[in-house]
Amino acid sequence: MDGIARLLQDPGVRGWSEVGAFLLLTAPILVTAIWYHRAIRKSPGGRQLMRRQSGGRSFGEGMAMMRDIAAGQYGDYVRRAQTRVYWIAAIWVIANVAVFGVLMWADEVARTTPAP
Repeated sequence: MDGIARLLQDPGVRGWSEVGAFLLLTAPILVTAIWYHRAIRKSPGGRQLMRRQSGGRSFGEGMAMMRDIAAGQYGDYVRRAQTRVYWIAAIWVIANVAVFGVLMWADEVARTTPAP
């Protein structure tokens, strides 16, 4: 672990690791959102869901839509796509916690370790 901390103290490595962390923070969820909206429009239930979504923007309405999707009101295709998004989002959150945790840990080690 000390090797990782020393490596992340190098300004070049640190810069690229921050770029990578930013990409991890933005790219997967953006790609997932684009995929999801394109995929669910392929089914009648998905098109119905998108019409409903465009009409209501409240938190309660969003929760009601999630329950309806889980209950299969919009069809199996939409329910499977929604489940896939949940898994992707969970993995994305875990990956972000790990990557940003390592970066914060390396900052703390660099802050508390005297310079050679």
